[in-house]
Formats: sequence, structure tokens, C-alpha cells
Amino acid sequence: MADISFNDGYETFTINGDPQRVIRINPRDVNILDRFDTAMKELREEGASMSDIRVNADGSPAAGAGALEAYTKKLNEFNRLINDKLNYIFAADVSSAAFGMQSPLSLVGDEGKFLFEVFLEAALLAVREKIETSADMVDMKSNKYTEKYAKAAEKGQKYPFPTGNAHG
Repeated sequence: MADISFNDGYETFTINGDPQRVIRINPRDVNILDRFDTAMKELREEGASMSDIRVNADGSPAAGAGALEAYTKKLNEFNRLINDKLNYIFAADVSSAAFGMQSPLSLVGDEGKFLFEVFLEAALLAVREKIETSADMVDMKSNKYTEKYAKAAEKGQKYPFPTGNAHG
């Protein structure tokens, strides 16, 4: 089988310095921010449906014995959704390396933030500069190609090349 080789922009990152926990993402993918916004909107919408889960101080379901199964099912579905959305944001399987078998809804740190929230903050911080640099590079490259069209438009021309050209 033939191989097509090119630089696709992917870089390898370890999670908390652990060589067994590795993700491979393209930190210069300018669509990360758009996918982030889309995924966060969907997670907020789904998260609102989780507000009906009530627990007692000991962690047991407040609604009685039958509620435990329903709550567990709902939490598992939300866990899967979070993992799917994180993988969508980074266009790669990041949730396996980031969380392992833990729930992304696990509370961590002194502030008691969700594990997925802490991961997202760290991951986006790690790629932020590269995303911003990449966006600037995209602007510069697109300006290079659109500049001739802008100049033609200023002159009232539809295309920046002669009408008889095969491109016209």
C-alpha cells in the first residue's frame, strides 16, 4: 500500500508528565475554538437536565431506592457525553488519556472543580498561544490570496485577470 506523508500539524502531549498518558492533537487547528464553543453549549444544555438529581447528605438518592438506578444511568450518559465532546473539541481521543477510568465529573483540587473542567483549562492554556499564532498566520495567508481580488474590486473589475482567461 502506498503512503502519503505530510506534516498534518499533530503534536504529542503527555498528561501530567506521565509517558503512559499521551494525547496527540493539532494545537494549531483554528477550528478548536469553534468546536469548543459548540461543545460547551451542548454540555450546558444537557447539564441543565442534571439539575433534577437530588442526593442526601450521605450521597444516596433523595427520591428513594428506585431513583439510584435512574440517576446512575443519567450520570453515565452525561459522562459519555463529556468524553465525546472533549474528543470532538480536540479531534482526537483525549478523554481516555486525560481521565482513564475516572468520571470526568469527579471533583478535584481545593476548589472542587470538575475533572473535565480542570483538564480543559490546562489543555486550552497549553495550545492557546499556538492557536493565536495560527489564526494570525491564516489571516496573513488569506490576505495574500484575497488582496488581488480586493484591488480588482476597487477598479470595478469582477476578476483580477483578463476576461478571456480560462479562469474567467
